[in-house]
Amino acid sequence: MLNSIKLTSSKWIRPNGDLWYRVTPNGVFTTDYNDLVFFRQILKTVEGKIPAEIEKMYQSKEKWAKNHGFL
Repeated sequence: MLNSIKLTSSKWIRPNGDLWYRVTPNGVFTTDYNDLVFFRQILKTVEGKIPAEIEKMYQSKEKWAKNHGFL
């Protein structure tokens, strides 16, 4: 699953800098959920590091959240 996310990481970043949080079986990215921080923490614990692709997604989400007053 992680490799699939890494291979498609650029598609997860929406044009506005926020992220898509789900891809349907037919490849459509949709729905907003705020679980990237939790996912990042799990990766750090399990893998010992955060893959660059995931970190890029996180940074995009963090920038979007700051620009919209969520952080």
